[in-house]
Amino acid sequence: MKRFLTIILLFFLSILTISSFGQLITFYIEKSLCISCGQCISVCPVKAISIDWVNYKAIIDPMICIRCGACALVCPTGAARPLFAK
Repeated sequence: MKRFLTIILLFFLSILTISSFGQLITFYIEKSLCISCGQCISVCPVKAISIDWVNYKAIIDPMICIRCGACALVCPTGAARPLFAK
């Protein structure tokens, strides 16, 4: 039930976000804010997030990302951010 409510919340947030900022393209990780805690990796439903073992920072594969925003909701530093078309 909790997962269902989270998905509904993300859906409505995405509608508000699209109308406010333009089309959501994908999410990305702001490298300077990432602390490699792995919380985003654990919540990603399609496993689009991994750790770059060279820089020890999370990275999001835009080809796999479904733009649900779960990573942005759990990121303690706000490193996971949406990328919008202008």
